[in-house]
Amino acid sequence: MEKKFRIGTLMAFVFVFAVQFLMMIFREIGSLDELWIFNMGLNVSRGLTPYSQVSIITFPLSQLLSAGFIKIFGEYLIVIRVIGLILAFADMIMLYFIMRKIGIAEGAAAPSIAVIGCLTSPCMSYDYNFLILTMVLGVVLLQLNAVESGTFALAIWSSVLGCCCFFCKQTVGAIVWLAVFIVNMRIFNKKKQRVKLLWINLAMGVLSLGAMIGYFSYKGAINDLIRYTVTGVGEFDNHISVLEFAGTMTGAIVIGLSMIAAVMAVCDVAKNKTVSLKILLCYWAALTVLMFPIADVVHSVQSFILMSAIIVKVLQKKMAVSDNSTLSVTAVGIISLIMALMIQEPWKIQFSQLKHYELIPTESSFENSVAIVDDSIKQLKGRTAIADASAAAFLIPLDIYNKDLDMLLKGNVGGKADEMMKGCIDSYDHILIAKDEVEPNWQFPKEIKSIVREHGIKSGEIGNFEIYEIRKGTQVK
Repeated sequence: MEKKFRIGTLMAFVFVFAVQFLMMIFREIGSLDELWIFNMGLNVSRGLTPYSQVSIITFPLSQLLSAGFIKIFGEYLIVIRVIGLILAFADMIMLYFIMRKIGIAEGAAAPSIAVIGCLTSPCMSYDYNFLILTMVLGVVLLQLNAVESGTFALAIWSSVLGCCCFFCKQTVGAIVWLAVFIVNMRIFNKKKQRVKLLWINLAMGVLSLGAMIGYFSYKGAINDLIRYTVTGVGEFDNHISVLEFAGTMTGAIVIGLSMIAAVMAVCDVAKNKTVSLKILLCYWAALTVLMFPIADVVHSVQSFILMSAIIVKVLQKKMAVSDNSTLSVTAVGIISLIMALMIQEPWKIQFSQLKHYELIPTESSFENSVAIVDDSIKQLKGRTAIADASAAAFLIPLDIYNKDLDMLLKGNVGGKADEMMKGCIDSYDHILIAKDEVEPNWQFPKEIKSIVREHGIKSGEIGNFEIYEIRKGTQVK
């Protein structure tokens, strides 16, 4: 039986990796967030300073990591996708070992990993949210091992990962870091150990934060750091409520299963005092913060992946755990692989010929649109920007980066978008804005268009954009 289970587990990971590869690497360009993440890492890798020269609204760890990989492997979007694939596969490996640590039989864990890995692959990518998920899974695994072995060093390493979460995204990262500290304090009951953990956590926080503040002070960017990561974020006023998300089929399934599993887990903890489920519940609650203010699939899949271990745990008694795990993994894997092949159709893929987009599947319409707009921009004299959420898609192949304007969304520009535009518009010779009939991104600050029109003279149109020649020194109301 054990041999069959090991074969089933190996097959589960093979199928998961195959599906993740198809869904993540062969994904067509379409996500503005992906281009935003790549553009930040790309320009940091070129030596630009975060916040003062690159608009970033989170703490910079994830951008520094992506910049390092881009510096080593080349200025290609595919590099970011490969990093995302590695993290996504690592998540499934850690999730499997977490399941085993909390008492889930191998025959139940292997098919579950096959299902979870394949279902979540369309949503997964490299960004600070998914990097936090990987770190949290690492934290959970370390702390479960600490409970089992009583090894104090594991608690210290979990604190290090918790600290890293904070420097990926200051909001949910701070909550995760606090959760790490609380759980570690519960794992070790001796006063001496608790005091030591307290000092270690405080020392890591002070030293790390001090180093970051010191570096950006040296670079003259400390005010920009505060403006983008603290005060400016308050301008973000778009949201999707949990109730709105729950009104969709996917949202109802995700939130419904999570709440049912949470209630069942709480009941199990109250009845059996299960320490492992307490730990999982703690981090599930921390990761649910990612759903605010935008509750959607992309921002809920992190907490759901962790919750899936709880779901399998509480339902294990009703699951068929037998020698047939290899058969069930094979069935799940083949079905998932066939669906991934049908969705991506790799035999029809056309890879991009645009600079930095090589090896990325694209539609001919996207290629043509970018080529037409880029050719037009090359003909314009002086400094040119596109004041639109989609700007990066067109400007990345031209190696043009316009801070704030290349991902022009509310809450992304370190303050009010209209004030930002009024302050920088004179530094441009031409600005492109989308035509009125083009539906803007739902987070786009619409007042930007009127500022450009008041400050410039329309000189033409190209693709979905109007071109404005900026009149220097014009007063904008």
